Amino acid sequence: MERHNRRRGSRLNALVMAAALLSPAASGATETTGSQQSDPAATAIRRGDFATAARLLEVRGNSGDREAQYQLASLYRAGRGVQQDDAAAFKWMRAAAERGHPKAQYSLAKMFLAGRGTTADRAEATLWLRKASEQGHDEATKLLKDISASGDWKSEVFIEPATPAKVEAANPARTARDSVETALPPSSDASGRSVLLESAWRGQIKAVQAELASGSDVNVRDKDGFTALMLAAAGGHGDVIDLLLGASAKLDLVNEEGDTALMLAIAKSKTEAAQHLLARRANVSIANKKGATAVDVAAKACQADLLERLAAAGAPLVAARPNAEPPLIRAAENCDSDVLKVFQVHKVNVDEKDSDGHTALWRAADRGNAPGAQALLAMRATAEIADAQDETPLMRAISRGANDAAAMLLPVSGSVDRQSRSGNTALIFAAKAGSTKMITALIAAHASLDLRNAQGYSALMMATREGQADAVKALIDAGANQGLRNKKRETARDIALALGHANLAEQMK
Repeated sequence: MERHNRRRGSRLNALVMAAALLSPAASGATETTGSQQSDPAATAIRRGDFATAARLLEVRGNSGDREAQYQLASLYRAGRGVQQDDAAAFKWMRAAAERGHPKAQYSLAKMFLAGRGTTADRAEATLWLRKASEQGHDEATKLLKDISASGDWKSEVFIEPATPAKVEAANPARTARDSVETALPPSSDASGRSVLLESAWRGQIKAVQAELASGSDVNVRDKDGFTALMLAAAGGHGDVIDLLLGASAKLDLVNEEGDTALMLAIAKSKTEAAQHLLARRANVSIANKKGATAVDVAAKACQADLLERLAAAGAPLVAARPNAEPPLIRAAENCDSDVLKVFQVHKVNVDEKDSDGHTALWRAADRGNAPGAQALLAMRATAEIADAQDETPLMRAISRGANDAAAMLLPVSGSVDRQSRSGNTALIFAAKAGSTKMITALIAAHASLDLRNAQGYSALMMATREGQADAVKALIDAGANQGLRNKKRETARDIALALGHANLAEQMK
């Protein structure tokens, strides 16, 4: 028993030391993005030969040079030296961002906001803005604050109010009829709205009064099913809401997507408008066509006060239907402790899973939401619960480059050698991501260097395949076995040579 306690204490000390290695104060090292001196690509750009620059940058980009990847993405985005291609720009921008390039992380976030080269995704945008902000990118910090404060899309493409023509030009799939959680209400251009509807959207109360006095139907709809009440709610005009309800506007009508006035107010972070509607006993149980209720929308928008008010109005803070995503998991993507504690107060199961086996803690790790992960751990979330692919929150945080979240999870995640369904360990994920901080911390926590995944790849092989030079060096210095072979009978050196990573092959015996 005494020997067991000594082993347990030794392991705990190792985990604590590993977590300390990941703290910002523990690392004074800074990464460089590469010198511009004697750089043929930079020279080509200076003389305006963008085609040559693109060819040179692609070679370097394929070798894992994040600065080259960022510059190549910028060329594709602008159509300089190459045919303008948003998909290619997104591909290279993401590659640079995943390797820690702060400008690329900021630009990638803006591409997610605008739906440029990818599907518009506010949660992904927030993740990358947070990463760039953590590296001191001032514009990313400002944009992150703007989004958190207003709930609006702030980018060069999405500005409020947006016209359908502008939205469709930015992304044909993202029109005024999109879901309540992301879309702007339709604007006046080509909407076919009556004066009443347009006035309600703009908050012009005298014009609304005049239209009602002239006998306009208070429940008239536009072509997308929006009523005056819905538009006033989305615009945050509490006085217009009260006027319309006093004129017998129906409180719980839904638009073509199934969204109520209450959902629209919450989605647009119009707290006062939502409070007006709740005071009039708006139905809190209605689900839209995607199965989202007002609680789901409030959780996604990180509205702690409205979650409390919805709960007080009788709305359960759980999924509205079987297999639907629980609101707590939605909130875990971006929200802080104030929002998450609402669920704790109302005794929601912190380890509840979605249909893919994801818990709130897993989702916080996936999105790099370190404050959320910290709050969930304080709520006694279980860090060892893996998803349907047997990936733990720690593995997910590492694979997403979320080192702050990973630092919190490492001491409480159980065995550091746990393997996912595909056989990957936390160390293999760290090697793939090129995270030397996590590699160092995992080794300090006694992670096995030479475990292999289902394809026979060890951490060293994975780092080599991904061209992660710093990770390769860290693993070799730690004593990783260079003679292991994968299912194709390749050693790490064989992989380096096959992929043209001559610099990595030279490090190996």
